[in-house]
Amino acid sequence: MAQNKDIRLPSWISPGMVFQQGVPVILRGEVQSPNVPVTLEVMKDPTDGRKVSKLDADYGVILSLETISGEDGSFRFELPAYRSSTDAYTLVFHSLTEVLTIEDCRCGDVWVMFGGRPLSASIKQTAAPRTPLKKDVMPLLRFYTPKRGVFNEADEFSYAPILMDEAERWIRIRDTKELANVSSVAFSYAYHLAEQLHYPVGILDLAEEYAPIYRWISHESIDANEAIRTYLEERDLYFDEEGWRANLARLNEKKDAISSGDILKDESEEEEEKSEESFVFEDEEKIDVAIDPEGALAFEDQPGGSTKEEEPMLSFPSEELANYEKEKKNNRDLLSSLIPSAETVETDTLVSEAAHRPLVGPQDMMSVLFNHKLAPLSDTSVRGFVFAPDASDAQILKLYGTMIRQLLIDLSNVFGPKSIEDKFQVPSFIIMQLHPEAMDPQEPYRHIEFNEKLCAIRRKMSMPIGVLGQHDLLLPDKSVSFILGRRLSCIALGLHFTPKMPASSPECVGVEVVGNKVMLSFDNTIDGLRLAENESVLRGFAICDESHVYVPATARILHGVRVMVWNDDIENPVGVTYGYSPVPHQATFRNRIDLPVLPFRFDRIDSEYCPDLTFAACDDLSFIGKRTWDGEFERLETYQITKGKANIFREVMNKTSGAASLRIEYEPENSLLSFGPVLNYVSIMAPLHFSKARRICLDVFNPDQVKKTMQISGFRGEATIEIGLRWQTITLNWSSFDEMEISDLQFTIFDRQRSGAIYIDNIRFLP
Repeated sequence: MAQNKDIRLPSWISPGMVFQQGVPVILRGEVQSPNVPVTLEVMKDPTDGRKVSKLDADYGVILSLETISGEDGSFRFELPAYRSSTDAYTLVFHSLTEVLTIEDCRCGDVWVMFGGRPLSASIKQTAAPRTPLKKDVMPLLRFYTPKRGVFNEADEFSYAPILMDEAERWIRIRDTKELANVSSVAFSYAYHLAEQLHYPVGILDLAEEYAPIYRWISHESIDANEAIRTYLEERDLYFDEEGWRANLARLNEKKDAISSGDILKDESEEEEEKSEESFVFEDEEKIDVAIDPEGALAFEDQPGGSTKEEEPMLSFPSEELANYEKEKKNNRDLLSSLIPSAETVETDTLVSEAAHRPLVGPQDMMSVLFNHKLAPLSDTSVRGFVFAPDASDAQILKLYGTMIRQLLIDLSNVFGPKSIEDKFQVPSFIIMQLHPEAMDPQEPYRHIEFNEKLCAIRRKMSMPIGVLGQHDLLLPDKSVSFILGRRLSCIALGLHFTPKMPASSPECVGVEVVGNKVMLSFDNTIDGLRLAENESVLRGFAICDESHVYVPATARILHGVRVMVWNDDIENPVGVTYGYSPVPHQATFRNRIDLPVLPFRFDRIDSEYCPDLTFAACDDLSFIGKRTWDGEFERLETYQITKGKANIFREVMNKTSGAASLRIEYEPENSLLSFGPVLNYVSIMAPLHFSKARRICLDVFNPDQVKKTMQISGFRGEATIEIGLRWQTITLNWSSFDEMEISDLQFTIFDRQRSGAIYIDNIRFLP
């Protein structure tokens, strides 16, 4: 807290602070004595060096206020709404015995950035692009960045919301040492906003490395919602105040035992495996934001929305339940040996009553981040919020909309403006979708369904909400955070300032079937849609008929605003997807200010979604994927030579479809050349399953004046490649009566010549 001997202020009211323009500013604090006068003077000075007259009422002491402290010593001032300005404000608080001065304050926009990765990555962990930053913009940036990671230790945890004890302060550009700990995304976001707005931007930079949503929600909100409380109780994550203190006592005893060597460290680090089953609800309530008769921001159910939570159902298979109970018993036995011999009856009673439940580590205790990070900022008025869900939130899935609703209620209770005169003052909420890095190999589509849930939340709320996808930024790059900050700033500008800017990543909002073509419409296209840089073909789409088996589709942008999708083998399309894959590396379609189009599916009917058939288009020699689940995304080779010698080239002039074909120049081994796609990368998720396909077709071009033959692993017989400078179609049938599953695919060419060449294009799997 900003303080001296007598006057104490919340730590966000400190030198360098930014307060929200256009709305009243609430300043609260404490003095040691009750019922004593406290005064406040607000002074304003130009920062551009110009001289002002002493008679100019806009400068000098522009406001004087006085109040009487309450019985507990608390006081509160409310400043009028000020316009954004680069001028400096000074706040001078007077008590009977002390004076506290808060210098170098600015009036602009204040944003809250919280959640998990990537917002938690600091500047020192990342890098900015080589584009030079503008010197006139840098002084406009201010950051309030409490230390990260301190909430993994339970010593100072409070059950109730508190004011920060640390003397946190605002960070300015000249504070280079402290600036290194600021979120890199937050820095980029503030920079790009200030570059366009030309006035100060302050960021309340609160993100944590591990930050599941239940740590941001207050105890009151959890208790008020039976579904959320039940969810946490089933996972032994819910605490009333008594259980909270008991768990802390056990954590501290465990910590002391580790420090003294009473137990082995590896035993102390054992954590109980919690079920990742999530509750399933038939429907969720619709959420609305409104202005109540007194002008306060409120969240309420829309007419027709569900007002009653469904009873959650949680079940374990019998074997899993037995293992689950066994692990709980082992954990209880271990923890029982760690329960302290209490020096007080109260502590002993609390520990005894809680000893039957698993010990919850400090990183998973509910409401901690609300109590220690959000609540101390009470009465701070803001322009909006940027929220990055934690990767673990994907386990919650269908209950997540309910949790977001309670989170928004908490945010509206903590932050201002407390009174709203028009809809433009309603704070916005920008959500970042999960990156494909969050994928669970055991449930590869779960994070995609979670991202769908975030889009549904946006559509259900009438408050200004934007969604930003991250799926097109797969390769690890230290400058990615700077790109994310710029994209987020574009959404913020569209939500609040510039109607010509998008208010979210583009999303499919209309589907029309015309013959065998599907016409798609999108929102937030602004100046139109475009292909990604260095792309010549729109990719990532799939289509299906009544069988609901999706196959790759051809797509084309129409006049920059619509997309036409089709597959010549699908006569009556009934479904379409875009980027609906655990690793959507082909989904690089975007609008003209670089916001990626969000992946989607037409409906949620059980379907066989299209596997990764990047190799089948024969367009690229490499793609982005993972070799192993523990590894990072990298650029991988699409094809490999397994017999003979050959070089594979990308041919853009001679092709039958797509952007290119493969030109293979080879020297056979014993008259044989074998090649094929690399399918053993884990991100391919082989075997590739084709329930309806019974044959393979591909186009070949034989530039040599010799006859050749081709065999394909898993398919019967061989095909003759005729002499002639023309494209030929080769077809072979699946060799088994079982459904087609491919773990390895090898094309073998028989050629008696010492060297040769072949072109391959448009591999497809057909009924």
